[in-house]
Amino acid sequence: MSNQQVKVSRQEQLRPFLLASQRQISSLLNGDTDKAKRFMAASLVVASDSSLNGCSPDSIIQALIGVAMLDVSIDKNLGHAYLIPYKGSGVQLQIGYKGYIQLLFRAGWLVKAFPVFNCDDFSISFDGWDNKVNFVPALDDRDEGDKKWCYENLRGVYVVSRHADTKDEFSMFVNKSVIEKSRMASQNQNNAKQPEHIWKDWYVEMAMGKAIKKLAKTLPIGDHRAQMAIVADDKADAGHPIDFKKSAEESTIIESTSVEINDPAKAPKKDDPYALGATLSLIENTSSLDELKAIDMMALNAKDQKVAQSAWMKKKAELQPKQQSQALSIADKINACTSAQELNNLIQEINDESVELEHDALIGDKYDSFR
Repeated sequence: MSNQQVKVSRQEQLRPFLLASQRQISSLLNGDTDKAKRFMAASLVVASDSSLNGCSPDSIIQALIGVAMLDVSIDKNLGHAYLIPYKGSGVQLQIGYKGYIQLLFRAGWLVKAFPVFNCDDFSISFDGWDNKVNFVPALDDRDEGDKKWCYENLRGVYVVSRHADTKDEFSMFVNKSVIEKSRMASQNQNNAKQPEHIWKDWYVEMAMGKAIKKLAKTLPIGDHRAQMAIVADDKADAGHPIDFKKSAEESTIIESTSVEINDPAKAPKKDDPYALGATLSLIENTSSLDELKAIDMMALNAKDQKVAQSAWMKKKAELQPKQQSQALSIADKINACTSAQELNNLIQEINDESVELEHDALIGDKYDSFR
């Protein structure tokens, strides 16, 4: 079967799922019929991308509803939003830096972001309320076409914003170490010394997006879509799946909870082509040994059961050390981490911003030790 035939087949597979959500998507786009049709057509193209072949249709539709909630373009060429494979059969919605610029523009803020490299002449000083910035990019010395060079030589990102009406200005320089900490918090980044997946191909652009988001958190924003994008991106980075369908219905961002596998109405059915993906997702999202033991794999065929059992045993090995180390203090747990991924998992487990801030310096030092 040719690549084109595979793509057409995948589109036909996804079309019923997308059509089932058409009314909700149209409503999120303010009932604009033409806009909804264009969104649906573009969504079908994006959703059938080969990088998402292993992702379940439901998780793809979830992310697309998230895009519609934010009312940004799904076209990858525009760089507003991306669908990223996540945890086996899942999909993560990733907001691009142009998406943040668009959302903040609607909220009345004009935003510019400038990547600063080691070869550039850059300095910033503060005098009361005024920032004095000197930035002269060394255009002849930059090798921005080389992805490896960009990663190794990025110093940070300078972001400046101005309100269209009040002319209030806010600016911030986000150091590379802060960007790297944000990168390593992402669930698809496991290598502290080398970007992976979308970060590998678009490191500077992703860094700009994280820097803009960091500045946006300091701005007085009244636009609910901009606020929603920030919260959704934070939750995605922290490993908390978002039920965009339910969120759209209730106009809020809601953390998804694991589907109870012993619920007959929700458990994967025999011969369901997505039963394995659903079961793997349940295993991955389990937070305790008791929940893990409740997962029933009888709906799977013999081949898929072996795959699920392997994931089950791996998850069990992950959960047991966590339960044994609960008596340790947070500082002890941080110091005990032996990899960036293990530290990421600990931060997700803590899930308390005040505790993270209390140990921010220790966490930063620990990340540095893995580089």
